[in-house]
Amino acid sequence: MPDKQQIKLELFRRLASKHAFWSYNLCVLTPENITDEMLICKTLVHLDLEEIGRLLTLYGVQKVKEVWKKELCIQEPYYHNLNVMLAGIFFSEPHPTEYVRRVSREHLASIKQRADEMFNGLTFDDE
Repeated sequence: MPDKQQIKLELFRRLASKHAFWSYNLCVLTPENITDEMLICKTLVHLDLEEIGRLLTLYGVQKVKEVWKKELCIQEPYYHNLNVMLAGIFFSEPHPTEYVRRVSREHLASIKQRADEMFNGLTFDDE
C-alpha cells in the first residue's frame, strides 16, 4: 500500500493533468504546500471514484466529509448531483438528497443569523 505522501503526490499529479489548477501558478503550488482542504475539494470535483477512495485513505472519511460539508455541500444547486452521490456512496447517508438539502438550509440559516446579529437595530431607510 502506498504511503500518504505518495497518495498525495499521485492525486496532485492527476489533478494537474486534468487542469484543475488552471488558475494557479504550478511553480508556486506544489504537492508539499497545497492545503488539505484544496486537495480534498479539487479531488471530489475533478477526479473519479477510484481517486476519491484514495483520498479517503489519505485523510479518513470524517475529515473529507467535514471539508465537503463546509466547502461543496453548501454550493447547492451547483454541485447538487455530485453532493447527492457523495453523501450516498462515500458518506453513507441513508437519505442523501434530504441530507444535502438540510446541510444547505442550515448553512443559509447560519448566514442569515450572522447578518441579523451584525445589522441588528440598523435601518436602511433613505429618509
